[in-house]
Amino acid sequence: MKGFATLLVFSVAAGAVGYDYVVIGGGVAGSVVATRLAATHSVLLLNIAGPPPPRYNGPVMTSDELIVKSNLSATPGMLTRIHQPGYNPVPQFSTSDTGSSPARYLGGSSIVGLSLFLYDMDKDWAPGWDWNIMQNYMLRSDIQPTHHPAYLHPLTKDFLNAVPEAKPTPLSQRPDGTKISAYAAYIVNKNPQRLTILENVRADRLIIEGGMCRGVYVRDLAKGGHRTIMAKNEVIVSAGYLFTPRLLFLSGIGDAKDLANADIEVVQDLPLVGKNLTAPRFTPISWHTKTPTLSQMMGSPVSKAEHRVVPEAFQSSVAEATVPLSKGSIAQFMPLYYSPSSAPLQYSLQGEPWPLETNAFTVLVTMTTEAKGEIKFDRDPNVSPTITHAPLTASDKRRGDKAIHAAEELGSRLPSEGRVKHTQDWSAVYDGRGTCRMGSDPRT
Repeated sequence: MKGFATLLVFSVAAGAVGYDYVVIGGGVAGSVVATRLAATHSVLLLNIAGPPPPRYNGPVMTSDELIVKSNLSATPGMLTRIHQPGYNPVPQFSTSDTGSSPARYLGGSSIVGLSLFLYDMDKDWAPGWDWNIMQNYMLRSDIQPTHHPAYLHPLTKDFLNAVPEAKPTPLSQRPDGTKISAYAAYIVNKNPQRLTILENVRADRLIIEGGMCRGVYVRDLAKGGHRTIMAKNEVIVSAGYLFTPRLLFLSGIGDAKDLANADIEVVQDLPLVGKNLTAPRFTPISWHTKTPTLSQMMGSPVSKAEHRVVPEAFQSSVAEATVPLSKGSIAQFMPLYYSPSSAPLQYSLQGEPWPLETNAFTVLVTMTTEAKGEIKFDRDPNVSPTITHAPLTASDKRRGDKAIHAAEELGSRLPSEGRVKHTQDWSAVYDGRGTCRMGSDPRT
């Protein structure tokens, strides 16, 4: 499932005062681990904000577009500044209303993502951890996908008929088309009595004494000032691929040279904290069509007023069908024009001002790459991190060209009014990983 946050566990000395466990970050991973631990232990869950507002518990088409329109704001130190080849920088994709991935509210990226389940059955995660093992653990999740979405656009149905190897994209969706978030499935559904949630706090530094993490130093975003929170057993950091390494860095855990340049005392020299950022890249291929797409079904102000509103279309998952292309690459059919100019915005629609103008369908190609990225941090927790994605390697470009050619053949099986002309750049998608790997691998 997409969106699982980076999670680290730090042992602490027995006898420390406070809760048995302190969990930093209430996204997907944090929601799961906090509720499971709270079945038998006292747990304090720290998060930048509280429960998501009711308007975010809506269909993908409305909630994600609302996210895009209300996201450009600032919680100090929590803006995500993204730079990548071929796209304009995103100067402020932040967390005042929802946030970059991970999201601001409890439930994290399960609130803002498309809630798609994209399984890589050929992947070996580690020795002894192939698909046959991993699926047993995935089946234990309280969020399970439906393989029968509440809505499929007529163009998607045509695509499924024309491309037999394509399947409806599995997704975590209720019958009415709304998304099932980690907050709803775990925190609300389980409601563990030993779980305490402290919102409006930002973790600024881990308290490490004698080589052990004993607690965390947090800023109170509502009242101002800082406070110290201690744990008896463990501090669990599940702040995602951006803010987990940032917290480690602010705590003196990272590249010794980078820490010295930031005038931060070195607690542990781990050179690849913030490095090795792995994020799939995508590029859209689109065709004009006479058939009304989602862009014409939303009603005013999203669609032009002369177009008929189709209420059931609000249940669309946007990326409605998925087909494997080759190892490490897939294509997804989207019954709308998708061509963001300031990657990775936008979430659900096409990067045009409202009302939307272009009526087209898209085959979105996504692939893994050799190219990595990195995150840079400042010693001041009020200064936001900066992501830089590296250009594609020569091997990536060759694989990408083959994937694009295969996707063009699939999309051309549907009747159209010709290709939409736009540059073929590769953008990184939201779900990152690898920035604070654990274990004995040289990349940790």
